[in-house]
Amino acid sequence: MSLPIPPETLGEGKPFPMLEGLIQAFSEEVKNDPNNKWQVYSHYKITSKLCGKLPDLFFIQLKRFQAPEQEEIEDYAKKIGRPPTREEFIKMMKKIEVPVVMNGETVDLKDLLSPELQKGNASTKYRLRSFIRHTGNLSSGHYWACTRKGDQWWHVEDDSSVERIKLKTLKKERDNAYIYCFERIQEAHYTNASSS
Repeated sequence: MSLPIPPETLGEGKPFPMLEGLIQAFSEEVKNDPNNKWQVYSHYKITSKLCGKLPDLFFIQLKRFQAPEQEEIEDYAKKIGRPPTREEFIKMMKKIEVPVVMNGETVDLKDLLSPELQKGNASTKYRLRSFIRHTGNLSSGHYWACTRKGDQWWHVEDDSSVERIKLKTLKKERDNAYIYCFERIQEAHYTNASSS
């Protein structure tokens, strides 16, 4: 699932978006979206839901790059006397550096379930298993991963090095991740883990 970071959360003094809130917003019904420039239908509703079977692993990618506004593209085209090339357009993309905060390391995807899946009794809770960070821009950059080892330790895996990570560093890395991998918690394991 690919989640946008809402523009209203960007800027000084604004509260950081919560990952759970982004998931909730993704599942909410959209009516007559003002950003729909094509206006194909005069009245429509869109709802995003998971259908079929709940996956054991669930990936969330945050859209951490923002396309330039149409006005910026037009100004650039006037300045150079032609539309921007693909490479120039990519350079115009802005990286969104705002942290996306999580409440703990679990998320519940029940709001994303289709009515058919909601009837089942499978666990809808997922625990963070790993995440990927990115530095750079759309043209180049560097990726590294943080992965859970058992129930207690996290490691940074960066090219050929693997190091245990401190919890304070883990939160900063996690809040600025690009891709998250969650594993489904079986109810028995979740009950035991939450009661300790």
